Amino acid sequence: MKVGSWLLLFMAVAVLLTACGTNRTKDADPDDLSTIAADSQTSKTTSCKGVATLEKPWSPATILLNLIQDDRLRAGTKAPEFSLPNLTGVETALYDVVAENEAVLINFWASWYAPCIKKIPALKQLHEDFGGRGFEIVSISIDSELENWEGASNEYEIPWIDLRDVAGISVDYAIEAIPASLLVDSNGCILHTYLGPSRLDRYLSSILEDETEAEDS
Repeated sequence: MKVGSWLLLFMAVAVLLTACGTNRTKDADPDDLSTIAADSQTSKTTSCKGVATLEKPWSPATILLNLIQDDRLRAGTKAPEFSLPNLTGVETALYDVVAENEAVLINFWASWYAPCIKKIPALKQLHEDFGGRGFEIVSISIDSELENWEGASNEYEIPWIDLRDVAGISVDYAIEAIPASLLVDSNGCILHTYLGPSRLDRYLSSILEDETEAEDS
C-alpha cells in the first residue's frame, strides 16, 4: 500500500474514533466504579454534560456500538421520556421513576423470546438486593398480544415496574434486538447501554447506601 493510502486510512480511523468518543467523559477511569459513583452522585444537573458514564469510550465494543446505535442510545445522552401502562392499565412515566431513584434500569423484552426470559432471575436478584434503596427496574414488553405479556408477567412474578409498549417507544429508543437494557441516573442520563448483572451489582453497591448502615448512623 502506498504512503498516501496509509495516510488516508489513518486519517479515516482517527475521525471515526473521535466521533465515537463524543459525549464520553475523558478524565474518569471507567473501571474505577467508586470514582464514577462519586461523579454521578454530584452531577445533579438538567443536562448530561460532564456526567461520568460507565462505558469505555475507546474500547472496540463501544466503538462498534456507536457505529450501529442511534444517538439517543449513547451513553452520555438523555433517555427519551415515555408513559406506558402496567397490567392494570395505570400509566407510569419514566421520569417520575427517575426522580425517585439514583439509578434506573430500562429493560426491553418479550414473553416469546427465550434470552429475555433467561435474564429474569438475574434481574430479580438485583431488584431484591437494591430495590427500594435507590434502584428500580422498568421493563417494557414489546409483546403485540396483551395476554402473552400478562401471562409471562404473572408466571415469572415480575416484581418491578412492568409496562407494555403500546406507543412505539422501542422505536424512539432505536431498539433493534432484545433483550436490551439501558442504565440511567437520577437525571435520566444514560450511563451504559448494556451492563452485565455482575458489574451492575458492583456499581449499585458503590452508589447505594446499605440500609443497615443507614440505620446505624
